[in-house]
Amino acid sequence: MSKIGAPGAIDHARPAGWSAPEAAVAGNRPLNLVGSSGRISLLSIVVAVLAIFCVVAAVALGIYRQVTADPVDAAMASLVEAESQVQNDLQGLATAVALYAQTADQADSLVAAAGQTLPSLTGKVEQSVLSAAVAARDALANAVTPRADFEVPVYERGAMDPTSVAAIARATDKAWAQRVGIPDRLSAVRSERSEVVRAVDEFIARLDAVGQRVAVDAPHELDQNDVATDETREKVAAAASVVGQTTGADLFAALDSYAVAVDELRSETQSVLAESTIPRTTSPRTVLPTSSAAPEPTPSESSSSEPVTPPSDPPSDTPTTDPAPMPTPTLGLG
Repeated sequence: MSKIGAPGAIDHARPAGWSAPEAAVAGNRPLNLVGSSGRISLLSIVVAVLAIFCVVAAVALGIYRQVTADPVDAAMASLVEAESQVQNDLQGLATAVALYAQTADQADSLVAAAGQTLPSLTGKVEQSVLSAAVAARDALANAVTPRADFEVPVYERGAMDPTSVAAIARATDKAWAQRVGIPDRLSAVRSERSEVVRAVDEFIARLDAVGQRVAVDAPHELDQNDVATDETREKVAAAASVVGQTTGADLFAALDSYAVAVDELRSETQSVLAESTIPRTTSPRTVLPTSSAAPEPTPSESSSSEPVTPPSDPPSDTPTTDPAPMPTPTLGLG
């Protein structure tokens, strides 16, 4: 054992294969395939052999498949792939058509409901706001009238000879040809639905504006009809409060209730005002005519308990007898 500082002590402490840094040459790194014990690692050799074997096996398998592949099987695989792509595209088109139909149905229901509700609000909401909602409703009706009719084609392989490469190739070309027209149809459906969606959103915004305007106009309505009963006025206030808390298609029912409450309020106000303007006149007393031939009752007769029957006039149809003529006097002559 060498002592520290003794000659050769540092050389014995250096590992095998070590070289001084000043003796290193660029690009000339020594390859050390031995381990610390100076032996080649058996595990490294096994891993290298397995890697080489896998690469060779993969290449050989690919070459074997190319050499022994059946042309019919290869053609059928291409047909199945094409049909799978066509079915996926048709499914996407069917979904888009269903979404368009759903949106169009929603638009139709909004148009029908607006046709009943908006006219009942005439004179109860500011006309400019109501007119904007009516215009949006007409635009929505035009967006779905007439409704676009989109058909989803059905793909069928059809009869073919499964053992003929040429027949399978023709079926594959047919499948790819049908797939070519699907993107255009899909784009048309999505474009049509986008227009309907924009019209629906615009109408809903205008309808919400009508609901917001009710909250502003309701107090003025109550001020103008202050002669109505508190119960009727509270109905209008409650209906206006519900309208202010509702949005979207749910506004139709709330606006209908508000319109009915305002009509009742105005009707009651008109009734009260009509009653207050009717002049109150005293009915004239009826004076019965008295007969001049009837004698004035005496105090004793008036105090009698027996009723006094006034004399009745003789009936007009009683026949009258003319008096007998007087004899004419004659003068006697002597």
